[in-house]
Amino acid sequence: MTDRLELRLREQLLAFVADPTGAEDRIPNLFEARFPAEAAVFSPATQERHLEAIRSRLSASSNSALPPWLRALLLPRRLVWPIAALACAAAVVVLVLSLQPNKTKDQIVVAPPGPVKPVPQKPSPKGPVVKIRELPSPQGPPKERIVDRKPTPPRPHQPKPEPRALVAAKVKVGKFGEQVMGEPTWRVPGMKAPEKVLPNAPLYAGATIETGDMDKAEIRFADGTTFVMDFNTTVLLPPSTGGAVVARRPEEITLTSGRVSVVAVHAADSAPFAVKTPVATATVVGTKFSLRLQREGATDASLKAVLQVREGRVAFSNALGSEVAGPRTESTATRQTKPSVPKRITTLYVYQTSDESVSVITSSLRLGEAYAAKMFAYTLGYAGFEAVKLPEGEVLVSFLHEDSAANLRIGDRIRQLNGRTVTTAEEVTREIARAPDKRIALMVERNGEAVRVPINTVRGYLNDAAVPVGLEKRLDEATWPALSGDVDRALKQLLALSEKSPHPAVFNNLGVVYEMQDRMDVAIRSYHSAMALAPNVSIYRSNLGGALVKIGNSQRAVEEFRRALSLNPNSFGAFAGQLAPLRVLEWQQDLIALLEDQRPRFEHLSEYWLYRGQTLLQMGRADEAQEAIQKSLEINPNNCRTYGWLATILQGKRQYAEADKAQRQALKINPGSAGETANLAAQLNFNRRFAEAEPIARRAIALNPGHARAHAELGKALENTGRGEEAEAMYRKSIQLDPNKPTVYRNLGDFLLDRNRFREAEAAYRKLLEMQPTDTNSILNLSYIASLDGRTEEQEALVRKALEIRPDNANAHLFLANILVTKGNFAEAEALYRKGLELGPVEVEAYTTYAHLLEARSRGEQAESVYRDGLKALPDQPVLLNELAWHLAQRGVKLEEALDLAQRAVKGAPSDGGFRDTLGWVYYKRGEYNDAEAQLTKAIELFGKSPSAAEAWVHLGAVYEKKNEIEKAKDAYKKALAIQPNNKEAAEALKRLGPP
Repeated sequence: MTDRLELRLREQLLAFVADPTGAEDRIPNLFEARFPAEAAVFSPATQERHLEAIRSRLSASSNSALPPWLRALLLPRRLVWPIAALACAAAVVVLVLSLQPNKTKDQIVVAPPGPVKPVPQKPSPKGPVVKIRELPSPQGPPKERIVDRKPTPPRPHQPKPEPRALVAAKVKVGKFGEQVMGEPTWRVPGMKAPEKVLPNAPLYAGATIETGDMDKAEIRFADGTTFVMDFNTTVLLPPSTGGAVVARRPEEITLTSGRVSVVAVHAADSAPFAVKTPVATATVVGTKFSLRLQREGATDASLKAVLQVREGRVAFSNALGSEVAGPRTESTATRQTKPSVPKRITTLYVYQTSDESVSVITSSLRLGEAYAAKMFAYTLGYAGFEAVKLPEGEVLVSFLHEDSAANLRIGDRIRQLNGRTVTTAEEVTREIARAPDKRIALMVERNGEAVRVPINTVRGYLNDAAVPVGLEKRLDEATWPALSGDVDRALKQLLALSEKSPHPAVFNNLGVVYEMQDRMDVAIRSYHSAMALAPNVSIYRSNLGGALVKIGNSQRAVEEFRRALSLNPNSFGAFAGQLAPLRVLEWQQDLIALLEDQRPRFEHLSEYWLYRGQTLLQMGRADEAQEAIQKSLEINPNNCRTYGWLATILQGKRQYAEADKAQRQALKINPGSAGETANLAAQLNFNRRFAEAEPIARRAIALNPGHARAHAELGKALENTGRGEEAEAMYRKSIQLDPNKPTVYRNLGDFLLDRNRFREAEAAYRKLLEMQPTDTNSILNLSYIASLDGRTEEQEALVRKALEIRPDNANAHLFLANILVTKGNFAEAEALYRKGLELGPVEVEAYTTYAHLLEARSRGEQAESVYRDGLKALPDQPVLLNELAWHLAQRGVKLEEALDLAQRAVKGAPSDGGFRDTLGWVYYKRGEYNDAEAQLTKAIELFGKSPSAAEAWVHLGAVYEKKNEIEKAKDAYKKALAIQPNNKEAAEALKRLGPP
């Protein structure tokens, strides 16, 4: 043993004896110091087995009775060098012997490293190396296929791989969380190559952690602080400043790219926490925030840091100045500018139709044949129309593009194609796709007559993917099965072709086929391979952008779509692909700029105006959205989707009749659209026409058995027609079909809440909020559940959180007002009631609750005004009619109007005992006692044994008193007390009337 190595070992051993805490993490340091040669050549698995052996031997000895080899090494060297040397040698022998296999069950066996086999090299064509890694499958482990396209001269042998040494002095600061997506990596100084992040694995000081296009990672520090890394993010942890092993949160972490979301626990002033970027630093003490670095140009000068604070306060600073950002605020900074004054975070207005949020993007939908055809890197036939099959079995023309030259009409029934009977829409689509620049003969039925329609196909879906002539036919043959229903066969053939001809078009088509199987990780890797070989081809980048949207990597998706559009300015797909991720990112200015920049290029297309209308609607600009949709219909009046969006706008404007008409026009154009059929069912449910909605929803399911929303709408129809068990089954089926859509959990949560299954409802709402944290309705429902459990502080906190997210939410104002009433804070409650009613529309209870508060405070005229406002907003609403009638009768004013109001309420709900009671009381106030007796008797009959019957008996007793039927009056009061023993009015009346 050399002096240097011995000194190093002695230092480690002395530190170990002086402070045995953290021994588990310090054993690797001992191992490297004790066996430097072995550490240099052993594989990681072998090293780990050695470490386990050392841990096992150390655990057998206490710190006060160290193993002999440790005691020997701790002796002064100048006195006992021979003894120390002998002890060292003995220690090696003992350790090696201890690692030999024997018959003991718990003995650790260490296998010696085997020889390294040389990898044979084959000459190959020119080009870079491309690696495709398939997903693991039940048939076996993942396989890697390497295509080496760079010629390599033959070599006599392959050298052994460079050994990887253990890292000296690993200082644990936390661990990785369980939420790991994709394959993020980490490394610390001294490691030859990065390692894959594993859930719950330890994290060390000085580590660099990186995520890619489809990776996310979670870091958990010892104090409870969590640190979530988004896609394409790199963070650096500071190195350890001392030799002691620690397990605490670093004071500063560096973000060099991407975005992080942080939940920091409270820290003392002496232990601050900061996230540093090249632009500015965010310093926090107990908060929730996110910090994003984005590049707005090609140079570092274009870097911008964007801080968004959800809770708490964050100091945001750079060399030019600083700001303190509070809850739900945002601040930005660049190298040239100081942090901006924090402003409220603007959230895109979520336009509602029924309970469906049109701005939510459903991720990871399996790619269908029709859309996949536009993404493949070769030319297909095109005829400018689309067909659909109805549940009844007929195939009809459902859509005509504005550039269609086919002499067809919407609604034509396709009977024959080239003399063969047509049974499915796919037959027509595939025949046309397979035959570019060919003539196809159709036989259609139009208005009851057979009509022959010749179709001349053209070469459609043109893109900038140049495929060599010699490869085009083979690529066509390998890809075609994916468009004819055999995706597995296409995958097998494309994988084989990629080995023989690793062209970017092959990898692109391979990515499309993977998407058709919903295997997004290998799809994205395939697109990356295509781009590596041909970085300036627009279609490859556009396809990658679409895949990134599906997994939620919106910022990277926008980057790829922008690059694709710059490479091919006429690519409508590259333009339209940016709209959805920009909405998710809430980059409203970018959205507007994109729409305006591309308008001259695409304004002749109806699809441009349709996308523009969708975007404006989702930004809350409904009038402009309607204008854009109308423009789209002027260019192409045969697009059912455009009518569907027009119906959505009209529904949001409460123009229900016009919305119904537009939605039915959409279905008239394309009766085979499951989506538009489900939309009609949603409209009918929203307008409480549940009996009509049920068959429409069932038809949507027949058109597409996998349509989640159709099942949800059927559930609503069933729930509201008294078939709860069937409804619950439909709600759960919709979750099974689309577990990534927030609204399916809201439907189930609302259903369970109405049935007092509060724990299950709470679980559904919390699942929704994981995906859509700003859903105020779910937050308010959780506040209601909290109130039932007596969690009043949590209830109020949730309502205030809802108000922070949506200051224009009327119900949040009203809920908070109700809470403040219970606390006796009437002045603030009144202000909240007024604001909530002003924001509207609201439920009837909002008007009645506010009016009751005013009545309780002896402000009857103001209460009357609130009731009248409610009837303006909700004409002929029975509850409001009844409440205003009762209010007037109690005050003894406007009794003629009160009678009319009460009669209208009874007419609207003739089986409601409360409304009959009010009508009887109005008759009583008018002195019409016989009519009063008749209505009150009917009310008591309707109430049955309900506690509400007590008040009706009291009212009937008053009527009998006026009719001088004292014994009947006493009997009525007694019956009131029998139902409600603490009824003060009945008790006082009996006392007044005297003994029987």
